[in-house]
Amino acid sequence: MSGHSELEVVNQPFEYYGPQQHDKLSHQTDEDGRPYYQEDTKFIGMPVFPAELPFENYTPTPIALSHRTSSNLSGRQFSNFSEAPSSPTLHTAPLIKQPVSTEKETVESIEVTQKERRPWKWYILGGLIALVVIIAAVVGGIVASKKNNTANVNGVAGEVSSFNSSSPTSSASNNSPTSTNTASSVSSTVAPFQRNVAAISYASNNVNNSRVYYQDNQGHILESHNNASSEIWSTSHIVTAKNGSSFAAAVTMPANNFVGCPPIPPQVLFETTQLLTKIQEITVLYSDSDNLLHDIIYDVTSDSWNEGTLSSENYIISENSNVAVMYWQCLLCTNTTIISFQDVNNRIQVGNLTSTGWVLTQINVDVVDNTGLALQPFYRLNQAHQINLYYQQPDSNMAISAWEYTTQNWSLNAASYYSLTFGVPIAASASYTSVIWTGNVQTGFETWGETLTLSHLGVKSNTYMGAHNDWETMGIHPSAMSNSTQNPKVFKSIAATATGAAFAVVAIDGKPDVIEAYQVEDDTINWSSAGIVDIGKTWG
Repeated sequence: MSGHSELEVVNQPFEYYGPQQHDKLSHQTDEDGRPYYQEDTKFIGMPVFPAELPFENYTPTPIALSHRTSSNLSGRQFSNFSEAPSSPTLHTAPLIKQPVSTEKETVESIEVTQKERRPWKWYILGGLIALVVIIAAVVGGIVASKKNNTANVNGVAGEVSSFNSSSPTSSASNNSPTSTNTASSVSSTVAPFQRNVAAISYASNNVNNSRVYYQDNQGHILESHNNASSEIWSTSHIVTAKNGSSFAAAVTMPANNFVGCPPIPPQVLFETTQLLTKIQEITVLYSDSDNLLHDIIYDVTSDSWNEGTLSSENYIISENSNVAVMYWQCLLCTNTTIISFQDVNNRIQVGNLTSTGWVLTQINVDVVDNTGLALQPFYRLNQAHQINLYYQQPDSNMAISAWEYTTQNWSLNAASYYSLTFGVPIAASASYTSVIWTGNVQTGFETWGETLTLSHLGVKSNTYMGAHNDWETMGIHPSAMSNSTQNPKVFKSIAATATGAAFAVVAIDGKPDVIEAYQVEDDTINWSSAGIVDIGKTWG
């Protein structure tokens, strides 16, 4: 079918977030003359990675972030209103016209007036009708009573029979991971554009493992776990969160063994991280129905999930806030957890877990409501890891602020990239390995970094290469992650991991949503399909 039908408009969430941004989106019309907006990818200056910080022409005074130090809550700046612009209204309701009196209506009005002059006939007719209604009601009540009694007996019998038929086997199956798929029998209570996904990857016994997090139709966060040596996905229930809300996941990094490289290598040498046989900890960040922020932590030793301390801080996020989380592990700092979210005033807050509790720092940058958020660790030679925070500015551009060890401060709006449609998710990841030498120069950067966003064309990828400390590509659409006229897809959410895996919630041709998996190829630019995450019939 040519053109853009109303159904197609509904199924293209990221194409219609920002129709008022005419400088970023080109206005077009379809074959029927209806307007639609096409995203124009546009680079803003040179694409720079924060490894090249500090940037020129940067004047804002950065806000310090405390890492396991005394609280700096006094630095929080709140206002009574949100300074972030709201996303433009998607649709306007058509005007409802008042009915115009017609000739037929005039004639009917005259007839009614004439009938009102003979009320006694209607009294007699009304009395007869009332008598018939009373008789019918009495008879119907008797019949209905008999039917209800029969139905009640059958209902009780059915319930007892069902209860007695339950065996220990069926009872045990309800506690198994697959029991979470019973949500498929319930109609979806989640708006189609509110399906979110989070993911982590790590190596265990030299085998890559992936854990993917998503919500069922009742708001339960589920985890599907898979390792590279098996195609089987196992599913388990983690926690119940606000239905359709954002959530994020992070896993502790492998043990970093910063081994020095030969002083004069003829080629770029890569540091190989010594992998732990087991992960130490997983954190899932989520909010409840009151928008209170929580963390739940998986502990390897006890093999169990336990509520963290975050909820005791009473951090309330904005109604549609995205959330992000990462583990901060490095040579010169105590390992900790970093989180990010939008507060009730839609200001970005970054929190870090200290020895005395959580500490918040407000990032004083202008962002859109419901901005995508992503945190990314970035290796720096002989320094604490740099922290990269991605978000969307009011002009629709994706931007980054970065915390640097050398200044102990945030470099705000350190770089601005290209235009996005409003509110699209942003995912970021970085490798577990680092480039120590580039030619004869000792450098020390991430081996690679990936930043993924969404558009109506599919997943848009940006690849950083540590070998030359620059973006290798930016704003490309890998074929495995792209939409097509032959196989139209709607990409709703995206997650990326440190082993080069990515997961996207995808709708195809009106079918139930699925989670597609991808793997970056050796060139770190192209991506390949890795199949579908088996979530059973959780979404139908």
